[in-house]
Amino acid sequence: MSWELLLVSKLGWDLAPITAFDFVDHLLCRVPFIGCDPAIARKHATTFLALAVTEPEFVQVEPSALAVASIISAVRGLIPLSQSTAALSTFAVAVNLDPHALHTLVDQIDLVVEREAMLVPTTVSSQQTQQPLTPTNKQQSPEPMEFFDGNKTPTEVTDIHF
Repeated sequence: MSWELLLVSKLGWDLAPITAFDFVDHLLCRVPFIGCDPAIARKHATTFLALAVTEPEFVQVEPSALAVASIISAVRGLIPLSQSTAALSTFAVAVNLDPHALHTLVDQIDLVVEREAMLVPTTVSSQQTQQPLTPTNKQQSPEPMEFFDGNKTPTEVTDIHF
């Protein structure tokens, strides 16, 4: 316990550091010219950011730079290339980054997203698709437990009846 107290005191009791996710909404609201639905841009950016923060090559990247690169990578497919280039320049100035370094970071995030997308199966087998419930394939509801003798503990959620 004393070791943890020493560590926390060295951190100045600041246990909530700023992350890249903290920057996304603030940056998106400051760039009105994006030209795409902000909700979609935010969803894509946070997804790309979630992928990026799990990669070791982004550990030492500043959170603001990672957020900007994720936003640009996300909107790159949603807007024309000329607007994407303008957005990169605007964001680079906003967070005081070199545009070339930011472009490199965006390309790295694109590679991570591409690599992760290749891991997701593109076709879903017919066994994995969920069939709608019809009278012929409707699941039979289990009979409620009449008593509980203490010897058998229910292990499935469907085994518990109220």
